[in-house]
Amino acid sequence: MARFRERYERAVPPFPAEKVMELVQRQAPWQDMLDLMTATSPLGFFIFFANDVEPTVRLAGDQASGVTYLMGNSTIMERRAPTLANRSDRS
Repeated sequence: MARFRERYERAVPPFPAEKVMELVQRQAPWQDMLDLMTATSPLGFFIFFANDVEPTVRLAGDQASGVTYLMGNSTIMERRAPTLANRSDRS
């Protein structure tokens, strides 16, 4: 499990929140955000949150280990947003 986790976290790095905030604060062009995302994660995905559940399952007497992740790419979401915003069936 440790090897998988190591490989996963190398392939899907933490979201670069501080660098993103720098871009937001200076009102950078969107292309700067896309460039940051590409440079930071070649696969294009980021870990926004990780939760080590091992301590929780140990309470149940289980010896398993694991981590849950919230991962994704906000620039992909943005590309879908104009399509979703123009839908006539929104409530």
